Amino acid sequence: YQRRVRGDGLKSALETLKKTIPGCSILSDQSQQNILLKAYQFVCELIRKQQSNKVVIEELQHIREKNNILQSEIEYFKEECKKLTSLSMNSNIVSSSTHHHHQMQKDRHLVNS
Repeated sequence: YQRRVRGDGLKSALETLKKTIPGCSILSDQSQQNILLKAYQFVCELIRKQQSNKVVIEELQHIREKNNILQSEIEYFKEECKKLTSLSMNSNIVSSSTHHHHQMQKDRHLVNS
């Protein structure tokens, strides 16, 4: 009796594998050995893909870290640009007012002469 129950359980598991493993249900030879071989190949392929995905995820993480550094640098340079623009504008104002002041002195000198 136990042998039959175990055999039924194995048969049920093999049927589940046939339905679950891609391409298994269309095998011309659906012996237990071929079903198990197909399942083994499928699992090996999943493991290979998982390892490949780990490498891609690590590369993506590295790219994200570089991107964060670059974003920080962009923000730093934006701030520096604002400071330089402000300094340049202030310098132009000072230069303009100094020029205006000198011109007024010349005009006064001409008037007083």
